[in-house]
This record gives sequence, structure tokens and C-alpha cells, in this order.
Amino acid sequence: MAKKIDTKEEDRLSIKPGDTVSVYQKGQPVFSGVVLARRGGNGPSATFVVYAIMSGVGVEKIYPLHSPLITKIERIKSAKVRRAKLYYLRNKVGKGIKLKEKKTKSART
Repeated sequence: MAKKIDTKEEDRLSIKPGDTVSVYQKGQPVFSGVVLARRGGNGPSATFVVYAIMSGVGVEKIYPLHSPLITKIERIKSAKVRRAKLYYLRNKVGKGIKLKEKKTKSART
């Protein structure tokens, strides 16, 4: 039997490296940053790494993809990347972290 996936779960599974996301977690402030990597596929132990610069210091947080503590993962924008792991962004400073935004096809009327 096929398992029905709700839209909330579908949004979590569609997160990719290069996406700029905001992660809402119970009891924690909102953490916004760039997704550097994803591990574990879509399995129960799948995780994703979010990187942001706060007060001039690079901060990485690793979140379990299926954690019940994460109330919402909001995708702000998607970037065009050619790597599955974006660890090279750790060494970049300032505007070096900026990624090219992915162009989406819009319907012409």
C-alpha cells in the first residue's frame, strides 16, 4: 500500500542544498540560513545542516528532518548549485556566501 504524504511532510522532503530556509523549532528562536548538506535520504535518521553568520561568527545547526520539535520549515529562496555538499561556503566571507538564485518558469499570459 502506498503511504500518503501530507503537504507539510512533502515540504520537508523537498529541502535541497543551496536553499535559504527558516527553521521554526519549539522553545527555540527562528534560525535562518543556507542549507549546506542533507544526509540520510528520506529515512527516519535523515538530517540537514543549516549555516548562517551571526554577529560575524559562522554558526551551523544540524536538524533531524523528521523531528516533531520542528514546527515549520519555510523555504525563502532556492539557489542554483552544482554540489551536493556546500562545505566550501564555510570559508567564504561577506558577499562570497551569496549564491545565484534559481530561476523558476512562470506562465505567460
